[in-house]
Amino acid sequence: IDWVNSDGILRTQDETIQEVSRALGFQRRGSRIDAAISNALLLSRQRREPRPQPEDQDQPPEAFRFTTRF
Repeated sequence: IDWVNSDGILRTQDETIQEVSRALGFQRRGSRIDAAISNALLLSRQRREPRPQPEDQDQPPEAFRFTTRF
């Protein structure tokens, strides 16, 4: 997946599946091949997307915060 996407060309999911199938040497596309490549494509996209970070990394979790009342 990453090798096919490394050329910088924007492709739809179907175009990417078709290109990966061709690169892997498959003569025909079947439902199991498409499903395997779709899953690999999803994992590849998840790996490239930045993970959300908590907003207050310097602050302790809410359960550990102490309040002082005067």
